[in-house]
Amino acid sequence: MEFRLATIEDIDSIGEIFHQCWQISYKEILSQEVRDSMDLAAAKELWAGSLLNPDSKETYLGIDEGRIVSIFRLGRDADLVSTGHLFSLYVHPMSAGKGFGSQTLEFVIQRLKSLGFQQISLWVFESNEVARNLYVGKGFQVTGLKRTDDRWKIPEIQMIKKGS
Repeated sequence: MEFRLATIEDIDSIGEIFHQCWQISYKEILSQEVRDSMDLAAAKELWAGSLLNPDSKETYLGIDEGRIVSIFRLGRDADLVSTGHLFSLYVHPMSAGKGFGSQTLEFVIQRLKSLGFQQISLWVFESNEVARNLYVGKGFQVTGLKRTDDRWKIPEIQMIKKGS
């Protein structure tokens, strides 16, 4: 698996993966109403903002045998300035269960470490056991902080990996 920085020219692929994750991977996690609101155009719009105005965030693609299998965004935690942050990590549903999430997360950890961060934070849907298990397996721990974004309407929990 290889990784490269995404550009706005990748927006169709990024939008498709994000949209498929919301429609397939999140079917049991998010309500139908919330999933319906994230159509392909909305997915592209959401990611295009970060690609056009990165604001010190890096958006990457994970590629296997010429196919984009993961998309993710990392940078500095806005609330904990000495902490790196994983803003999002999505693996195409057709590529799930093949180790791409683990390889992608390992790249994230190493990239943030190379940027000088000793700790990494993230937010994950509380009910997303697959993602939570991935993060726990890489040393992340639940902090006890929760939030609910009005757009997604379900609780998220914060997780932190120390000493990355």
